[in-house]
Amino acid sequence: MLVKRMSSSSAFVNQDKVNAARQACKSLVEQSDRNAYILNAFLPPTGRDAHLALRAFNIQTAQVADQVSNASLGRRRLQYWKDAIEGLYTDRGSPEPSMILLAALSSRGIRFTKQMLARIPAARVCIYVTRLMFRANISGTSHSLVWQH
Repeated sequence: MLVKRMSSSSAFVNQDKVNAARQACKSLVEQSDRNAYILNAFLPPTGRDAHLALRAFNIQTAQVADQVSNASLGRRRLQYWKDAIEGLYTDRGSPEPSMILLAALSSRGIRFTKQMLARIPAARVCIYVTRLMFRANISGTSHSLVWQH
């Protein structure tokens, strides 16, 4: 079985961008997932950037459901993240801090499979669609019950 790995080219990654991306990921994780932020300090130094990048990516995709109320817009935003993952494997790059940090890790030989990264936004699509269906069901039920009285 062939597994496509992240590109090792660092054409769009320089040290200033990596440092800024690391700080942005750290801030996002600190604000949104305090436990993961604290845990990061106890990880071996070689694993900290990978942990921050993956946690930040997870937070960013999770926020899509909170930021939009339209299913079509939500799917487009999650497609953006799928495209960003694809960019890691084709040297297109992405301006997102989590993607810059993942690309930097790749140039240091720390790579994640495309399938593993793609599972995160794919799972978010399922959660997002389910949440919208739940909201529509609650809204429809509530309105029906209110109008019956």
